[in-house]
Amino acid sequence: VPENIKVVSWEELGLKMNVKEKSEKTASVADIASNWVVDSALGHKSNVQFRLAPPNENYCGFAKTNSGELKFINNGSEKKMAGVFTVKMESVTMGEADLDSAIRAKDMLNVLGFPTAKYEFEVPLNPESFALYFGRETIIDVLGKFTFKNKSIDLKTEFSFEPIIKKGVTQLVVIAKFQFDLKDFGLVGAPDSSSKQDIIEFFVTLEM
Repeated sequence: VPENIKVVSWEELGLKMNVKEKSEKTASVADIASNWVVDSALGHKSNVQFRLAPPNENYCGFAKTNSGELKFINNGSEKKMAGVFTVKMESVTMGEADLDSAIRAKDMLNVLGFPTAKYEFEVPLNPESFALYFGRETIIDVLGKFTFKNKSIDLKTEFSFEPIIKKGVTQLVVIAKFQFDLKDFGLVGAPDSSSKQDIIEFFVTLEM
């Protein structure tokens, strides 16, 4: 700008700009319902993905039809969480018709003989340390029972819970991660010699 031209500020022109002060994002305690339901058949967001453990993660797929119920039980000083989640096995897909026919067959998942897989649990919660917050994930490890092909195994699952507001309605986003050995159910994994060839991993996201 040449020296003979006066530089005028926005304030001098009467155009003072309002600057918003930065504020830290804080989490607030969520006062939410005690019973939650998810059902993909009703259009609820339900994403259940699976894959064989690395280095065989290219063997992967997802289940399209899932349902479940989650309850927070508060009896004074005692606080519990209970849940049951079910996958319809005929909805399991690996993205190709020939692969789907193979994994759904009698010698694999046997979806006609065992149409569902189920995970259920009831665990105590520490009322002093467990709370749900808007804007924050609450993570907890849960030991439950996974049942498939008439067999149940103890299964540890990492759960993450976060309440959100969507279209003016409070929803609960639930994320779960777990894995187990396919040999526990008489199945085999990848045709190689890696140490985790029979380990299958699951990644679940639900909006309840």
